Amino acid sequence: MLFSGQPGARAELEFRGSAIDLEILEGPGSGMARIWIDGSDARADLVPKSAGGVARLDLYATESGFAAVPLASGLPSGLHRMTLEVVGARAPDSAGELVMIRAAIAGEPAPRWPIWLGTAAAAAGAALALGSLLNWWSGRWRWRPVIERVQIADAPALLLAAVLLTLVATIPAAGPGDPWFWIRLASLAALGLLGTAAPAALATVTVAGWLLAPVAVPLGPLHLNPGELGLAALTGAWGVRATLLGRVEFGIASRHLPLLLLFLGAALAATAAAEYPKVAVRGLRLLVLEPLWLGCLVATYLVGRRRLLLAGAVAGAAGIAAVLAMLSGGIEFFADGQLARLRGPWGSPNGLALVLERGLPLALALALAAAGVDRRIGLAALLLAIAAALLATLSRGGWLAGAVGAAALAQIAWGAARPFLGRWLAPLVGLAVGIGLVISALAGFGADTLDVRLRLWGSAALMAGDNLWLGVGPDNFLYRLPDYLDPQMWREPNLSHPHNLLLDAWLSLGVAGVAALALLLTRSVSVIARGLTGRSGALFWADAGILAAMAAGVVHGLLDNFYFRPELAAFFWLFFAYSLAVERDPLGDRREGLPGDPAVGGRLRPETAF
Repeated sequence: MLFSGQPGARAELEFRGSAIDLEILEGPGSGMARIWIDGSDARADLVPKSAGGVARLDLYATESGFAAVPLASGLPSGLHRMTLEVVGARAPDSAGELVMIRAAIAGEPAPRWPIWLGTAAAAAGAALALGSLLNWWSGRWRWRPVIERVQIADAPALLLAAVLLTLVATIPAAGPGDPWFWIRLASLAALGLLGTAAPAALATVTVAGWLLAPVAVPLGPLHLNPGELGLAALTGAWGVRATLLGRVEFGIASRHLPLLLLFLGAALAATAAAEYPKVAVRGLRLLVLEPLWLGCLVATYLVGRRRLLLAGAVAGAAGIAAVLAMLSGGIEFFADGQLARLRGPWGSPNGLALVLERGLPLALALALAAAGVDRRIGLAALLLAIAAALLATLSRGGWLAGAVGAAALAQIAWGAARPFLGRWLAPLVGLAVGIGLVISALAGFGADTLDVRLRLWGSAALMAGDNLWLGVGPDNFLYRLPDYLDPQMWREPNLSHPHNLLLDAWLSLGVAGVAALALLLTRSVSVIARGLTGRSGALFWADAGILAAMAAGVVHGLLDNFYFRPELAAFFWLFFAYSLAVERDPLGDRREGLPGDPAVGGRLRPETAF
């Protein structure tokens, strides 16, 4: 039995295994304790974290008693050290600061692969049974002509899909014994049913949901983001359509598959080699598998002129993010409470800025292309909301990226109208970006932040040198950083990524992943840029806006995150899907004949206005 209420008192324990729990006293006189595993807050993955990533247990409870509190799981097998420190703080209702430990339980948990294998087998069996039933119905009731002919107009389908996804995301958390749980599942099923007749509408709202990934939606024991729920419904609709139509709808041409397989293979190899497989598998799901599949489905259903829906969804999601952040009261204080920065559900102001900076040039482009006073007023309001929230983040990297996005949009538009001036404007924009990066690094970030950033890059480079080919795996940087942490960075021990797109990709995906990411990006940019030639109207502005949004993301990615957040990974693959839509419809007036893109008189509707 160990106990103390003295601030700074510590207990240390060495243990073998991949998981550890503490039997610790919770009660009206208990205080708070900080936990480290191997000197890292992050490795105590089951302990609640503060905004700064500090692992801290609040032991206050109305009734006194010992409880088994899990601290960590998924650790590499071997010897580890757990450190507990009495914080000397307590909850407002607590009568004391006591921390009392009765026992520690460490070891290897039961393997989970039999559970996953059984679940996968059950899901496969259910899918085969459903497919057989649908095939029988298709032949008996002739569903194929019905599915092919039923078309729901974009506006009503979009409105209904948005309402259903919002309902799924906002219904109160509940377990299977609560009616709300079944109402949420029924709404999700209705969303999938809508997607069988209007897949483009469901794909559009799913795009918006993915860019709001930090908004967690409880579904029984799971916590999913709105985009994941939309993706599940869209995948179900895709499977039902494939069964009833007797063909698989897939918008990725075979010539593009090698690059996708290279990226996927690099991610799988890095995950398999990761020292912390639990977080690596989660990162693989959220950062690679689901966003990539989203891009494939979007490339299938948002083709031709319907890519305007994709551009609108990205801009609209940024507007929703701005409003959510301002209404949620999520504000982060610095400098002893004297400096307030907007962050909302995104966890950090910079995380919010990474979304807003991509939406800003797209909203500006769509506002410039809008026809009608009502649309112009609506898009202007959207643009102002995004700009105001971006300013309120006080993210200098976000400000710089937003300015670069707006400048890139101006360069594209000005260059198209006045080619001579456009040839000079591009170098000037590049020069302005370079000057902005230097000023931001030397002045905007501050001397302390610049020093930390340089030391972080040095630590990340050492880590990359020791893990040259495969990196450390998705989401493993935070857990491996203590082994490479510069002693002068003791105030920033919980940084989750190296704040540089090259180092982040290298450490997360390895050398092959960096090559695949670079090739996918350059190919997509090249296709969209070439497609601007000879284009006009709404499609021109949407194409220019998506290019400017990616420019903003790349610039901020040099100093922060570019890909390795769920919403940023989704944007990358949406950008790739957008380039496929441009490539397959280079003049904006050719019909590909894919589902979800009906033509008017054999040709797409005029593209003169959005």
